[in-house]
Amino acid sequence: MATDRLSVGTSSPTATFWLQADEVSVDVPNNRSLVRAYLRMNAPSSSSFYNWHDASVSGSTGGSGYGISGASTDYATGSHGWGTVGPWDVWVPHASDGTGSASLGLSVSYPHASGTGGSTSGSLALTTILRAPSAPSLTSAFQHGTTTADLVWTAATAPAGVPVTGYSVQWATNSGFTGATAVSTGSTGTSYTLTGLPTNSQIWVEVSAQNAGTAAGAVAPQSNVLTFKTLAGLNVEQSGAWTAASVNAEVNGVWVPCDVFVERSGAWTALHP
Repeated sequence: MATDRLSVGTSSPTATFWLQADEVSVDVPNNRSLVRAYLRMNAPSSSSFYNWHDASVSGSTGGSGYGISGASTDYATGSHGWGTVGPWDVWVPHASDGTGSASLGLSVSYPHASGTGGSTSGSLALTTILRAPSAPSLTSAFQHGTTTADLVWTAATAPAGVPVTGYSVQWATNSGFTGATAVSTGSTGTSYTLTGLPTNSQIWVEVSAQNAGTAAGAVAPQSNVLTFKTLAGLNVEQSGAWTAASVNAEVNGVWVPCDVFVERSGAWTALHP
């Protein structure tokens, strides 16, 4: 993690003040970092009262800051070593591309000694968070049998340096995607054939893109949802039970599977057994 230390001092009397800030953790799904700040003072020689105040940590990419002006600390007359107040924690959001920095500020006053104090500021560079691609747009989902369906979508847009590496298709037999099945397409292509679907069932499906950001924990947005119904297939009664049947035709002396069409709402629809 990155570290940035800011200091301000005075020569009469001599004292050194520091605002120390560290990035202590990264929240990848929420695109933010936790910054922890401390106030420190070193008065190595005999001196009168000093105090520090008005320290702040905020995100330069947006979000609320953290003012710690209420944490003044006085040092009585005498020789003192390092003293520390804190820590104070603030979540700093990153930009949409995953970059981020924290703005740090410190002002110091010496109300019981000569000198008026001073102020300083700086920036703490944060770890760049690899972001997920945008959501693709699912344009069609068409069943072509009792257990298969063809999907087509438009490509997702990925942040610079973290290209799309593949897509994940999620399908379920309910609109809430309870108990959904996720399938990785294994390619950057924008079409896929789903297999192993239940017959004669309403299916809901959505797609998301994958890249190094999602591999690191970034959450990829899902596409729009499309729904379709798989076909029931052809069945014959055999020994008192209905059994799936296949239809074949002889082509050049060889029997091959063929399609059967039924008329639905004025259109012929293939029944793939």
